[in-house]
Amino acid sequence: MVNNRVDERDLSIELCQWSRDRAQLNFDLPEDQLFFVDPPLAYERDDRPEWTPLIVRDGAGRVVAFCVLDRGPDRLLYTDCVDSVLVRGLSVDPALQGRGVGSFFTRQLPEFVETTLMHWLARELVLGVNQQNKPALQMYLSCDFQMCLRQVTGARGPQYVLRRTLRL
Repeated sequence: MVNNRVDERDLSIELCQWSRDRAQLNFDLPEDQLFFVDPPLAYERDDRPEWTPLIVRDGAGRVVAFCVLDRGPDRLLYTDCVDSVLVRGLSVDPALQGRGVGSFFTRQLPEFVETTLMHWLARELVLGVNQQNKPALQMYLSCDFQMCLRQVTGARGPQYVLRRTLRL
């Protein structure tokens, strides 16, 4: 069997700049995924000052994944920790799904927040996963996110709440 995984040494997380990255963020997500996550460009249309969009770029400079870090009041629906950051809308270019890009993003995100965004003094990352989205749930759990007892009702149904503690 051929190993189709992306070489993580070729991937990097960066702050998204809409003017620079917009053209590469038009991911054609499959219909079943659109039930769980909005496409990246939807976040540009609803851009908020408390949102910080991130991308993953591959060695050839292509944008291959996206998410938004949200420090607004919505995060407190997921946690009581006022020093938390809500992860929204993680999506991977469909051409690279199942090849380790999402896992890379999820595993490296804590370090990115702790170093590049250290001025936030964040203590934890939180996110919601639709209870029907079993592949995403398994990926987050395999990347050291922990399921919380709290659940929230999202626009597309009930969500599990997951958290990852950060170093200070």
